[in-house]
Amino acid sequence: MRNLLALLVLGCIAGCGGPTYDVVPVSGVVTYNGKPLAGAQIQFQPRSPDAEKDTNPGPGSFAHTDDQGHFSAEVVDPPGEGAVIGIHHVVISTQQEVDPTDDSGRLTREKLPPRYRNGFEITISGPTDSLNIDLTKDPRKFVPPGS
Repeated sequence: MRNLLALLVLGCIAGCGGPTYDVVPVSGVVTYNGKPLAGAQIQFQPRSPDAEKDTNPGPGSFAHTDDQGHFSAEVVDPPGEGAVIGIHHVVISTQQEVDPTDDSGRLTREKLPPRYRNGFEITISGPTDSLNIDLTKDPRKFVPPGS
């Protein structure tokens, strides 16, 4: 009987924790004026459609673009591949530390207009390897994916 009780308690500790979220693989390509955007950082922050009722829509994700603008999102906590299903506030920036080994905090010049650093919304509805984000020099002409 004692062993059964111990198993029930351990099962609850492992499975009765905080909220769970549906996380799916998310990857794609970021372009700027039709060309791959290398060296960009992308932040995905879930947003609740009803923030008054759901104050924690899930963990954020991040990604970095390679030389061809390709990225794969990674969840922050717990660490892993992908992003939470739902609405996300997305921020993209190319600004980086001039010298990561130096504590001066000097940053490179940002290549993107403020619109992309201020963010925009996209919806992740399921796994995708084609979340292509086509940024334009004129942010008024930008259409977020899925709009």
